[in-house]
Amino acid sequence: MDSREEEVDVDTLAITVDSPRRGSNLEKLHLQKIAQQQKKSPPSPAKEFLGKVVGVGLDDWLQQPMSIRLMCLFKSPIYFVLAITTPVVDVVKPKNNWCRPLNCFHCVTAPVFVCFAFGYGLEMIAGVVPIFAVLAAAGSIFGLVVFFTSKDEEPPKYHWAFAYVGFLIGVVWIYVISMEIVVLLQSVGIVFNISDAILGLTILAWGNGLLDFLANLNIARKGFPRMGIAACFGTPCLTLLLGVGIPTLIQLAGTGNVLVLKYSKIITVLFAALAVSLLSSTITNVALRFNTKRFYGAYLLALYFTFLVVAVLVESGFL
Repeated sequence: MDSREEEVDVDTLAITVDSPRRGSNLEKLHLQKIAQQQKKSPPSPAKEFLGKVVGVGLDDWLQQPMSIRLMCLFKSPIYFVLAITTPVVDVVKPKNNWCRPLNCFHCVTAPVFVCFAFGYGLEMIAGVVPIFAVLAAAGSIFGLVVFFTSKDEEPPKYHWAFAYVGFLIGVVWIYVISMEIVVLLQSVGIVFNISDAILGLTILAWGNGLLDFLANLNIARKGFPRMGIAACFGTPCLTLLLGVGIPTLIQLAGTGNVLVLKYSKIITVLFAALAVSLLSSTITNVALRFNTKRFYGAYLLALYFTFLVVAVLVESGFL
């Protein structure tokens, strides 16, 4: 396509306004733009790598308003750390989000990040070599294998394996961030003389449950109320089973001793409120043939606030 055809966009658009065949002219204009886009050469591997780790291309960034630019600058350090450690396979994006240099780099950064996340990064093997160096060397070998068995233009056949790696790294990131939040809340409790139980019942529980509430509400509004209600019970059940089961299993497997539980009054309040809530939900849903009414939602809210007040009073020593 020559330069005259490339410069015809504005004139062609003006002609089609008064043209009786505006549909065909607009279609031709659309086809011309598609042809121009197809003739553009794909970005170089270095430019593609930079766009993946920054989150936005330079050309797109310059076309955005100032507020969007500032937001991109603010989130770019966080995005960079996440992108450099977590592989993402997205079937919607071109090449399933495959980026050869970045995915090769993930073979090194992912195991090293996991090692430091669990506190073993500076541990020494035989008092000579740190663990992170061994993992980095092994990851470099895998990265070279990926580099020499893949192409920049298309993802390899084993690209699906990066999706599982990305899922595991995402779980580790959630673990790291949640641990930092818990430490921050404990610091707030120490400063204001608030017990860990009250912080867990209020701030931590609200922050943990708010996202689940919004997600379940959105699912129900999209026409899947049964899925939303099931998630309301399934999510805390899974959290309780994994949150108590896995640490207990690790503790017993590591020490071999009996795990002694410390009893307190707040445990009685917690289990009593949980039992009343689950029993009420079972009886009410069966009696109403699983057509839940508004009054039951109001009852659950009243039950929660009653439990919260009683729990805070018990933990504070007033009851």
